[in-house]
Formats: sequence, structure tokens, C-alpha cells
Amino acid sequence: MKKIIQKFIWNTLFILNSVIIFSQEKDKFQYHRCSTVEYEAELKAQYPNRMTTMEFEKFLSPHIQKFKADKKAGNYRKLTYTIPVVIHIIHNGDAIGTGENITDAQAISQITVMNQDYRRLAATPGGRNSTGLAVDTEINFVLAKQDPNGNPTTGIVRHNITPYSNNIENNDQGADWETRADTEMMKTNTIWDPTRYLNIWTIRPGGLPLNQGGQSGLLGYAQFPSNSGLSGMQTNGGLASTDGVVASFDAFGTNALNDGSFTLNPTYNLGRTMTHEIGHWLGLRHIWGDDGCSSVDLTNNYTNEDFCADTPAAAAANYSCTANTDSCTNIPGVDMIQNYMDYTPDSCMDTFTNDQKNRIQTVMQVADRRGVLNNSLVSNITKAGIYFTQEKFTSIVNKVANCGYTDVNYKVSILKAPTANTIVTFRPITQGSNAVLGKDFDIITPTVTFNTGSSLPQQMVVRFYNGGVIDNDKIIKIGMTVNNNGGDALIIDSYAGSDSPSILTCTLKNTQNAPSDSMTNIAFLENNDGSTLPIIINTDLDRDNRKWEIFNSSTTSRSIGFSERWLGSRSWTQINYTDIPLTPDNLITFNTPIVLPNNGILKYKVASIDNTDFEENYSVYITTSKDPNTIINQQPIITESLTKGKTIFNKNIDLSAYAGQTVYLSIRHYNCTNKNILMMDDFEINSSSPVDANFVQQVVNSNTKYQATINRAGNTYAVDTLTNKLMLLMSNNSSFNYGCTNVFINRDQTTAGSTAVNYGSNVDNNKKVMAKSFTISPTTNNPAGTETIKFYFTEAEISAWETITGNSRNTLKIIKEGLNTPISTTLGSFGNNTTLSGNVPNGLNGVYYFGTNETLNTKQEEFESFTMYPNPTKDAFTIQLTSSEPKIDIKINDLYGRDIYTLKFNNEGVFNETIELASLQSGVYLVNITDGNKKSVRRIIKN
Repeated sequence: MKKIIQKFIWNTLFILNSVIIFSQEKDKFQYHRCSTVEYEAELKAQYPNRMTTMEFEKFLSPHIQKFKADKKAGNYRKLTYTIPVVIHIIHNGDAIGTGENITDAQAISQITVMNQDYRRLAATPGGRNSTGLAVDTEINFVLAKQDPNGNPTTGIVRHNITPYSNNIENNDQGADWETRADTEMMKTNTIWDPTRYLNIWTIRPGGLPLNQGGQSGLLGYAQFPSNSGLSGMQTNGGLASTDGVVASFDAFGTNALNDGSFTLNPTYNLGRTMTHEIGHWLGLRHIWGDDGCSSVDLTNNYTNEDFCADTPAAAAANYSCTANTDSCTNIPGVDMIQNYMDYTPDSCMDTFTNDQKNRIQTVMQVADRRGVLNNSLVSNITKAGIYFTQEKFTSIVNKVANCGYTDVNYKVSILKAPTANTIVTFRPITQGSNAVLGKDFDIITPTVTFNTGSSLPQQMVVRFYNGGVIDNDKIIKIGMTVNNNGGDALIIDSYAGSDSPSILTCTLKNTQNAPSDSMTNIAFLENNDGSTLPIIINTDLDRDNRKWEIFNSSTTSRSIGFSERWLGSRSWTQINYTDIPLTPDNLITFNTPIVLPNNGILKYKVASIDNTDFEENYSVYITTSKDPNTIINQQPIITESLTKGKTIFNKNIDLSAYAGQTVYLSIRHYNCTNKNILMMDDFEINSSSPVDANFVQQVVNSNTKYQATINRAGNTYAVDTLTNKLMLLMSNNSSFNYGCTNVFINRDQTTAGSTAVNYGSNVDNNKKVMAKSFTISPTTNNPAGTETIKFYFTEAEISAWETITGNSRNTLKIIKEGLNTPISTTLGSFGNNTTLSGNVPNGLNGVYYFGTNETLNTKQEEFESFTMYPNPTKDAFTIQLTSSEPKIDIKINDLYGRDIYTLKFNNEGVFNETIELASLQSGVYLVNITDGNKKSVRRIIKN
């Protein structure tokens, strides 16, 4: 039987002369709110000695009657139960707050909801009492504070476990638990003593649909109570090894307490799935009794219902909040859609009745592994356990290209105040970590102190360093220890292989990549997510009054990875819970004419919403006409039947045969029946071309220079911080720590006044250098290092130099200021641009020009001994040289040739003078030194 669990109400939208509608119905297999009944049948088959439903009710009924009689006679001693809970979060390596590895805050919010609902707390959703019949069941839930060994715990335990089987391929949302058998084995492997804890497991369910033996769409299930000591019933320890409740991770917790880190599905997001399942664990049944209206007992007291007379009879589950629903018209009373044991949306629910409370209280007295929990001491805090609070927003930190860092506060908590001042010392853990202390991160607060009598949380500060080197993501692990005289404080460690709350694991994520040498040109784009919906022609070719629809992922129970809105067409539907097979022939045409480029590619996403019945058939057309009859008589560019369900296929189709034509894009869903929903989204027609001159920095940019830390081996792409245009690539071959490194263009064609300029005193055209020159200024240079640098030029910059000099680009060399030998280069390309790369000696620091071997050969003779330092400088620099001339002249110019200083000095053979630059703005200046016979021109960088 094909079953739908919830009905959605959608809006209908009309656009221009064509109609596109928001989906009004659910897909074939959706969330199954509760699988406890099916689970109970499996347990009975697995353990034949387990009581049947009627055997259990026969056993329980006299105890309930006695409980009621004692209350009426005043012999009842009111008892409020407190149940210790351990939450097992099952994940397969996801970061905290990612996928199924939900945060502590989300887990704790579920305990809050359970207490609100079971205690009917005033001023909370659980205290609303819209029926007037809601009662306080006198059941409390509290997270355990001791593990089975008596050590402190938070009650939230994380297990990194890969699902045991993968017969149905995972979709892009992650690995899932496909079968109940696997889940039960996992429960057995992780359970804590069920006589001391209520065990709850959160998982990512998946695989086949429930009615085909899988767990796809599962929200939760519970193990019903039993009494293995009943006469004629044998004790069966196998049931104890799985006792507890299972929940889908995204139906666990409440959006009402969401701090922004929760992962919840759109419909079941207020925590009532667990309220419902815990009800089963405490002995409650569905309000309709799982088999419809009674035709015998018209007082709702017959045993085929839920054994609670104050919950009106119901024929089946309800899936909406529709008031006054009456599914058993022959029995008094409307359906109690507000009852936690129905299937209505979370927002409807607010009631446990008095008879349901009586059942719960009786079960707590007589059932296995229930009442004994009230005597469990594991919720008592006996030791001051210390741990890292597991939060989402601090588990991944992005590494960006600059010279700064990011400080992140991590909350360190303690279960209770310590009996003595406790000093917690943090230390990096190398096992499982690839980060380097001092390069990737530092612990800014190496210790924190929990003072005697105080349980206030403390903050550990970790500093994550940014940088320019493209690198792998860095995994950082930090542990903690406490001082020997820290009273009763101790670190909460892992239990039985679970994740340790005393170890912080986070990722410093690389956000930089090598630039692409091609660019994408968009001819058509439609993702259905804009403020206006696409203008389309929506044609119902088979005239069954059904067309393509718009679905919204935020309100659709399953989107399998499609974001926001997407297009869908049905081959199946359901009306009033009756399956209706469809044989669609639905055509949709985007009403936007598209001019196709020479090498056009059509991209789109396509999927079937279900992992079975997935063989949806469709065709895509590219036509010059948008007339439906013309379109369907054309040859489609692709026709296919999907080969896998719940999987997004990314399609790429060559459209080069249609280059230059003005066309329309159409999709037809047809030639299939009784499947589910064909999903399509993110339509794009594009072409690629080499990057042009707009991707290369061509002008002076000292005010928007690139600045980033280079502290390890690897590649660094220096770009303008405003335009993101590329300047150069530095490869740190020596692994030297250059520190904060500045890169900028210090001269361009405009500031130079020409496309090729003199270097030194030469005036010959064939010896000129290119107008564009670069400055690299690290904090610390490595004179012994030889690094590789690639410089980027536009074709116009290169060809202009060739025109003036008459030289070929093949003769270009790198000229590093201060070196008397040109550096050999390798000519390359970056799209339509040109690159020059070479191995540069004496480290990265320097000013770089581009000429030929002849450029340096004709430079005027310089001093035999000459030194100028420091360079760069903040305020002053010193010149040392040897000259026999009595006079030395020094002139300082800016790059525009304007005189800044003219200085004259007497010389006695060894010249040693300091020149002050403190009053000058930051930049590059030319220093001209002459003694009448010799001349030297050097650059000085003023920071």
C-alpha cells in the first residue's frame, strides 16, 4: 500500500497568461511520523516469548484499575518520576552542527520540550491545553550526569559510526542508516544500562521506504514496555539491549529554542516527535488504536482502540490541524487532533489526558526497566566534570588572505562548583591533527580557573592565523588537564569509544584557490528562486488538469538537496489518502528567447524525489518556436528515464550545433506512470572563453595592495584587494617565514608616461624596460632563498613594449633591483594574457622590472662598493660607498620624477650618511647618487 503521512496546503499562483502552481500535495513516500507499531511486530517475530499487544493489555488492565481505585479511595501516594536520559548522537565524522551531528543546544532543547509537555508547564506550548482535558503526567526528564562507570558526563554522547550497510546509494546529504536491523545492532553496541538510563538515539535514517524494509522517511520509533516476569513469559535479555527511543536527527529538538545552529525539518520541528515516541515507551498507544473505528463498542472503551476512554475514537491518524474532524461518526466525540499520540503537526499538539496519565503512571510501577529509573542515581552530580560545550559556530573557521587572525572563544563548562580552585590547562593534540602550533593557531588562554564555589563557564581563546598560501584544510585538536590539587574536579572523558567532550576538534578551512584561466558567459539562467517566478508556458498535453508545479524546499518535507524553489511534475498523487496513478504529458517552455553562443552548454539538475519508483521519463527541447505542438514534433536534445532515485544528476549538454540561433528551452514529462515527482532546477546556458585583460592588474595600486602572511611552503596568488585582479604568483620554495608580505604595482604606463621606459641612464629604445613594475615587501626577507615568481601582464602591455623596443617577448628577463644579472624567464599564458616566471635569488623582497640582457649591460658604471639599508624603511636609511671624489650629491625623487630632496656631502674616501624620510608618505622613491664620475640609481621603499 502506498501511504502518505501528511497533507500540505499550498497557494496557487497565476503568472501572465500562463499558469504555474505551487504544489498542493505531498509526494508518494514522506516522513513516517512513527514506526513503533511496525517495530513492535518485528520484536514479536524476533522474540516469540514477547507479549502480544492483547497479552500486555490483559496484564496491565488490572493494575490500571487498581491504580484508579487507590486514587479514588485516597490510598494513592502521589509520585513524580524523574527519568535520567542519555542522548546518543550517531554521526559519521561530521563537524558539530553539521548534518546529523547536532549541537548540544539542539539536543538539550528536546529535553526542554519533553518536560514542558509531560508536566504541562504553564506559559509554554505544552501548557496550552486547547482541549481542556490536558493534565500533568508527573514525569520529569533530566540529562544524566554520571556515566555507567560513575564518571561525570553531560548526558550527551557522540558516536562516530559509519552505517553498517550501504545497499542503497547515499544521496548528497550523507551516509544513512538503511535498515532497522543495522539500527538495532548499533543500539546494542552503544546502549547504556537501561535500568539506569532512558536511552535515546538520533540518526540519519535512509535506504528504502519503510514499507519496503528500509528507514527512508522515518521520524522515530520506540520500544514498547513489557513485563518479562509475567506468568508464562520468559525473561528475554535481548529486549533490554535495545530498549529506548530512536529519532531522526532533524526531528529532534525545537525551533522555538533555535540559536541558529539547529538542523530541523520544515514540518516536525517543535520536538513533538519525541513527546510522541516517549509516550509509546511509557505504554501509550495511538489514539485510533491502530485499527480504525469500533463497530461493536460505541462508547470508545473497546479494546481495539487506545484503552483510554477520554480520547475520542478515531478511524485513523490525522495529519492536519483541522478542528472538529470526526472520523468515527457512529461514536460520540470528535477526533482529538491535539493529542500527542496522533500524527498531526507539532504545532497542533498539547494534550495528554487523565486516562493516558493513569496508563503512564501504572506502567512506571509495573513494567520492566521503567519505574526503577526513578531510583537511579545517575542524574546526581557527584563530581565537578569539566568539558567543552559542543557548539556549531566555532567548529569551522575560514582562513582568508590577510595578515590578521581570528580569535574564537570556546566555552568550557563544569557540571558543578569544584571543592577547590581548579586550573584547567589546554594543550594541542598531535594525533589526528595536521595543524602547526604557532603557524596555524595559538592557544591565547593556556589556562582557565574554576574558583571554589563557582560553576560559571570559562572561555578558552584560540587564535587562528590567516595567510596567503593555498593549503589543505587544517584539523586542530585541543585537550585539557586539571591541576592535582583541584578538589573534586576532573575532565569528562569519552565512554566506550564515544567522542570525548574533553577534546575540542575544529577545522581551519582554506578558502583560497588558484584562479581559473577561463571565464563563464551566461546566456540564460533560471533557478526559480528570484523575487519573481519564471515566465513560462505551462501546457497540459494530456488534459488531466495537472501541470508543472513550483515546490518550495522550506515547506516541502523532502527536497533531497534542491535549494529554495524547484520545478516538479507528477506521475502519481493521492487524494483523501487514496493513491491516484498518473500518466503525465506535461510540457513547460521558458518564455525567454535565448541567443546561443558558439560553444554553448546547457546545464540543469534533475532527480526523482523517491528512492523507489524513480523511473521518471523526460525530454529536453531546444527550438526556434515556442508553440507546444511544434515543439513536441521536434527532435529533443535528450530523452532519458532516470536510473536512480533520491539522487541529483547534474546534466551538461553541448549546444554548439545551435550556435547563433535564437531559441526557447522546453522540458516534457511523459511516457511514465505511477512513479512520483520529477524534480528539475538550476537551468543555465553558458559558454566559456579565455580570461581577458580585465582579470590582470594594470595600474599602480599601493593603496589597495595585496597583504597576507607567507609562513610556509606553497603558492600565493597576489591580487588587488579592491578589484581582485591578479598581479603575481609567489611560490615559497624555501618554506621560509616571510611574515606579513605586501605586493603592489609601483609604476604603470600612466605614471611612467610611456609603455616602455629607460632603466638607469640608458636612452636606447631596444634597452628599455616595461612600464609596469612590481614591489614585494615581506616583514622578514630570506637572502639565502631562491623563490619562484610568476608575473602577469596583459597582451597590450607586452605588445606595446615590443613595438617601442623592437624586441621579442621571448627576450624578456626579470630585473631585480640591486642585482647586476638578469633573471631568466619562462613565457606562459593566462587566458589571453601573458606570464613571465623565473627563479628569483635573495628572497622575495625587492622591486622588479622587465627588460633584456642589454638593459643591464648598458647601465652607467656604478660604485665599486655600495650599500643602502634598511630597505624597506619606516623613517631613515643609510648609504655606504667608496669614492675618491671629494663631493657626493644625493637626489631623491618620486616615481613621477619630482624632486623631493637634494643633498650635498663632503667625502673623504669612505662615505657613510643617514638620510631621514620620516616626513614622507609611504611609497617608492628613487635615490640618485653621483660623485662626478660615477652614478647609481636605487629604489627605496618607505613604509
